[in-house]
Parts: sequence; structure tokens; C-alpha cells
Amino acid sequence: MKRKINYVAIALILASILALQIQPTFAKNPNKTYVPKDLGTLPGGTYAIACDINNRGDIVGAGNDENLKYSYFLLPHNEAMVDLNIRPYSTFIKINERGEIAGTYLDTTNNPNGYPTAFRWTEKDGMQDLGTLPGGKWSFAMDINDNGEIVGYSDRQTGYFHGFVWSEKTGMTDIGALSDPGVSFAMAINNKGQVVGMGRLSGMYQPMILWTEQEGLEMIGTFPGENYASPVAINEQGQAVGSAADGSTFSAFMYSNKIGFLRIGDLPGGDKSTAVGINNNGIVVGYSFFSDSSNPDKKVQGFIWTDKEGLSPLQSLSSDTTNLALAINEPGQIVGWSSHSNADGTVKTHAVIWELE
Repeated sequence: MKRKINYVAIALILASILALQIQPTFAKNPNKTYVPKDLGTLPGGTYAIACDINNRGDIVGAGNDENLKYSYFLLPHNEAMVDLNIRPYSTFIKINERGEIAGTYLDTTNNPNGYPTAFRWTEKDGMQDLGTLPGGKWSFAMDINDNGEIVGYSDRQTGYFHGFVWSEKTGMTDIGALSDPGVSFAMAINNKGQVVGMGRLSGMYQPMILWTEQEGLEMIGTFPGENYASPVAINEQGQAVGSAADGSTFSAFMYSNKIGFLRIGDLPGGDKSTAVGINNNGIVVGYSFFSDSSNPDKKVQGFIWTDKEGLSPLQSLSSDTTNLALAINEPGQIVGWSSHSNADGTVKTHAVIWELE
């Protein structure tokens, strides 16, 4: 099952990118554009990415300090960046409206080699290890809703990993799989308790799945002729976004029960894309890849998408050449990172917020 863990982890790794110098306008504010603002790093650090933002403007992310120690951080609205002293394993760290945080840390306490383990963090109680499904050694937390319910996936005693829903009341609940034996991923949850993720059937067919406590697990599928659909975000209308693939390439999509699968596509010149965030206005953020570019630094580009305006690239910080968007809240604030390479070959990456001006 190790290959499977790596397959998902690859989708979480952020590559360096070149930003087009174009600023997208916002549908409700046609005279305004998205402008990036530097959120900096932990003290003395060279690397920080902003991974999620709630409607109050509280931001969570990951980065390093002057000693190159990597940790998750919290950046409360209009306050200084706080080191949570939690060793990060994934860039999927989420924050809800109550300020509760869910993510995955590297647990070296219970195992010298370290296992990725899901956690919950609150200002009152600090970090809480969520454990695993019965017999498991590792777990990933992928999302948290405003009710404090956390979703992710964990290995089990059988060796086949399953998605889970965790709550303070019930603990970790196995959502099952489409086949027995089989695997499943729970990737995102909204406040209605709708969970979206990915399952696996025979061969490499890995369709989108939907789980609710009332109806259980349901296969949604993917685009005709394709074999993979992995949603990573869902809003309160049940619109989910992610990437779908046919084995050779992948592209961003949006799904809803009303319209089915809608392909978002790529930025001009791009040949691959994925969507990673959507708010309740249906505004999507993600990134597009450029594998055949005359500029070798141009590999992937952050974007914003609306059904009226389509795809627009996001601008880097003035001194940077690369950027990527990872989340959007209801007011339309977008977070991610912006980066550049120095003459000595080192890379400087700062957390960024894009706001309308």
C-alpha cells in the first residue's frame, strides 16, 4: 500500500511556478483586481505557505524558522504569525470558523521512524492526536467543518486503508469502501455532513465518492472515458472541486448534483490543472501546469475561476517569479504562496494573501 500513499502525496506537493503578470477582476467588483500581499515567514525563515483561511481572516500554513525547523503556523487576523510547534507532514491543514485546526503531523514519539498522524488543534487544548482506524499505523486529516467534524483516511489492520469521519462525540468512523476489500479517501466535508472523496474499484478505476451518515457511501464516478476523479473541497451547495484524469493527463473539475461534472480546464498554454478550493459563491481556486514551456521556470500557475469569467491567473509578489493559490473564503480572500530563486540557487517562499483592491 506504500505506492498508494505516495500517489496521493504527489498531489499535495507544490511545485515552483511562474506567474503571468495579469490580474483577474472579480465578477461582483469589475473595477477591482486581486493584489498579492506578503504574509512573510516564521522568524528568520525562508519558507512559508498559507494553506487555508476562514471567514474571519485567520490563516493556517506551514513553514520554517531561522534554524530551518519546519512547523505549522497560525496567523490570526491582524496579529503576528504563531508557531504551533507541530511538525508538518502535509500541506493539507485546515481551519474552521471556530478556529479549530485539522492537519497531519509526523509522529516520531510513538515510532522512531515517524508515521503521518491526523490531529486536531484548539486554542484551549492544544494538539490532540486523532489516532487511526482499528489496527492502523498512520492517518491523514484532510478537512474540518464548522461543527468540528474532521475527515481523512487511515490504514487498517487489513492493510486496505479507508476514509474516516471524526467527531469529538463519536471518535473515528470508517466510511467503508466501494468493494471488499477496497480502499477509500475522505477528502472534504461541508457543514451539512456531506463528505466527498475517492474510491477504487477493479484495475485503476478510482471514481469520486459521496458519503453521508444517512445514506452511507455512494459512487459518483468521473468523466466518460476517464478513470480517476479526486475532489478536495466542497461548499454548502454541494459543489465539489478537484482533478480528474484519464491516465495520461489530469484537469480541474467542478461537480454538482445538478450539472454533473464540469471541466474547468487549463490556463492558456497549460496542459494540466487541479482545483483545490471553492466558496459558497462558486468561486474556485487552483493551479495549472505547463510541462511544455519555452521558459523552464514556468511549471505551474495559480488561478481563480468563475462561471462567468472563466480562468484568470493570479499575480506574484513584485519581487517573485512564482505563485500558487490554495484556498478561498466567503469574502473572496485567497491564500497560497509566492516564491523566487536566488542567484546562489536557494529559494525564498513567502505565504501570500490575495485581496481585491
